[in-house]
Amino acid sequence: MQASATCHMCGQTDTVTVWKKDWDKYIGGDLLQNVWGYFDPDEREILRGARAGHYFCPPCYDKIHEVEEEEGSDYRWSEEDAADARLAENKEEGRPLWQP
Repeated sequence: MQASATCHMCGQTDTVTVWKKDWDKYIGGDLLQNVWGYFDPDEREILRGARAGHYFCPPCYDKIHEVEEEEGSDYRWSEEDAADARLAENKEEGRPLWQP
């Protein structure tokens, strides 16, 4: 199957091909890096974006973080960290892990 995510800044759509059984593991609660540890971080970010509905392509992601660094932010959660935190919170509170 193909998972696609569209960048919220530039509109670029990126796609990764995965096995459906692996996608189902991820939707079921397995961590992204555990299911696709062999993918590079940019490919995993596409998958996270396809699931979460919120994605920035690598060039736009870098631009966003450049601005944050200039503003003196001490710590920034990565998109993957934030998504994993939301997933854990949903799981703890009995909410659906993912909704289309």
